[in-house]
Parts: sequence; C-alpha cells; structure tokens
Amino acid sequence: MFNLEQSIADWRQQMLVAGIKAPVPLDELEIHLREEIERHIKSGSDEQRAFEIAVQQIGPHQVLQMEFAKNTCSPWEIGDGRTSITHHILGVLWLTQSIWFFTRYATSPAAVAIILYFPHYWQIFTVCLTFLAMAGIIGSFYLFRGAKFGVNVIQIIAALEFSLCTIEYATDDKSFGDLNYWFGIFSVFSFITIYLLRSPKYIKPKLAVK
Repeated sequence: MFNLEQSIADWRQQMLVAGIKAPVPLDELEIHLREEIERHIKSGSDEQRAFEIAVQQIGPHQVLQMEFAKNTCSPWEIGDGRTSITHHILGVLWLTQSIWFFTRYATSPAAVAIILYFPHYWQIFTVCLTFLAMAGIIGSFYLFRGAKFGVNVIQIIAALEFSLCTIEYATDDKSFGDLNYWFGIFSVFSFITIYLLRSPKYIKPKLAVK
C-alpha cells in the first residue's frame, strides 16, 4: 500500500545521496513538493499518482544536483565570463582605494610616528587602515574574479571602513590634516558597496507545468 509520508522521506533521502545537502533549499523543495501533491490530489489524482507527477515536475535528482552545485561552489572558486559587472567595477575601485591607503599610511613617516609615539585613538585608526588596505588588495582581486571569498572580504572591510571613516568624519579633529572630507566620501562608498554585495534571496524554483 502506498505511503505518502514514507515516499516523501525516501525522495528526500535520494536528494541527500545525490549531494544536495544544503538544509534550507532542500526544505524549500520539500515544501514545493507537498504543495504540488496537494494540488494534484485536489484535481482528482490519488496520492501515488500525485506524488509521481510532483516529483517529475520538480525534476530528477541529477538535474537538481547540478543546479544546487552552481550555488554551493567553493569560496575560492573563480567565476566564469558571466561574472557580474558589479564585481568587476567594485573590484577595480576597491583595489585602487586599497593601494592608495596602503601607499599613504604604510609608507608614511608620519603614520609610523603616530603608531610608535602618539597614544591617541587615531593611532589605532592608522593601524586599522593599514591592515584593511592590505586585506582590501587581496579581497578586491578575488572580488573582480567573481570568487565568493572576495565578496565576503570586501563586505567585512566595507563595514569596518564605514564605521571608522564615519567616526573620523564626524569628529573632524584634523588628525590627518585636510583629508577629513575624503572620509565622508569613503563612508558613502562603503555603504554603497555593502548594499550592492548583499546576499541574494533564495528564489523559488520554477516548476514545469504539464
């Protein structure tokens, strides 16, 4: 005798064996499977037939495995030629900014003096900027190439830079001379970066209608 719940459990196990191990997408697929089964039952099909049709509409596990593999690639994997133009633009902009910051603060005698001799909050600020610049150079390269690692690194740096530059711009203590207005620009740039690189929402898969 056909057991609907056992059949769904077996189907889910097949998905796991096929390599679809991401909990949230798999849960979403099961929800859609149940919705389709219910819809076909209401249309007059028995549970077994409704289950078979729903499974066919969602797709065989081999196809689903290929689709989920696209969204679960390694953080270090480089994107292909279709990498978002946003990643290219932000990658170039962040690389330029990071090199500028690193050149200015890491090689500046004034910055070295600040770090060694002046116990002030902008001593920490200078160290943070130098470290962020180094990380930004690496992250922007991977971001330009479309790697998830680069997206994550730049998101973190953008959040830290937004906080640091906003504080420096708001206090306006002239610790870095007349460059404070640039911190306002960098704050806006960091905020835009965070917005553009936000994680996309999970999109409900389209089911074939027969």
